[in-house]
Amino acid sequence: MPQTLGCGPGQQWPFPGGGAIVNNTWNSNAAGSFPWQQCIERRAPTGVAGAATEYGWWWRWPHPGHAVYAYPEILVGANPWAAGPGNDARFPHKIADTAHLRLAYDVDLAATGSYDLSTSIWLIRTPAVATPAVLADISTEIMIWSDYTPDMVADPGTNRKRGEFVSTDGTLWEIWADPAWGDMSGASRHTWAHVVYLAKPGQRQRAMTYDAMQFVANAVSLGLARSDYYIADVELGVEVVAGTGSAWIRSFSLTLD
Repeated sequence: MPQTLGCGPGQQWPFPGGGAIVNNTWNSNAAGSFPWQQCIERRAPTGVAGAATEYGWWWRWPHPGHAVYAYPEILVGANPWAAGPGNDARFPHKIADTAHLRLAYDVDLAATGSYDLSTSIWLIRTPAVATPAVLADISTEIMIWSDYTPDMVADPGTNRKRGEFVSTDGTLWEIWADPAWGDMSGASRHTWAHVVYLAKPGQRQRAMTYDAMQFVANAVSLGLARSDYYIADVELGVEVVAGTGSAWIRSFSLTLD
């Protein structure tokens, strides 16, 4: 049986191999008076000898939704929205000094409603996340949507399509971007560049191995980031807009050089 590790907003638990699993409910106010639940958990897979403990989360948000409510996630690095040095001494890491940022993951995802499975890479202008956090240092968010429900693309907000991009594994991605994206929760008036890479229909996947630096380099080439900026953190999670679901992380690794 799964063991609940926490259901409170922002609760964290160390993730094996580095980083933390975070019960990120950043826009829960958008649910208004509708009840919601979201928790982080762990389980020991049954029927698999020697299998490692798996970590994940489940959610129940109002349906239909009208905004992203939450992003339960694995977070590695220094969250630029929070104070302190973060959970991994490799971050922040200067883009110009980064040759590779390799990610590999396999997610067991079962859900109804609207959602995307995505990697989020936050870029900042400074070599450290200040205490308290200085939101003006946040420059760019790069999101890589490897899987999503089709309705998520029907309303890209103020993003506009910038073209297409082929990653080294042959996956074709649409590029959507807004140079002045804002905080939908209303908690801040700060804006930043927002770049979303959408795996084309038919190429969506929940298990990937790739070098995320190719996406960072593409954002720099579009003028939405600069090589003298710093990678603050890398996050893998599910953006939830509506419905119920669960995600179990079968495997996750990040290497930086």
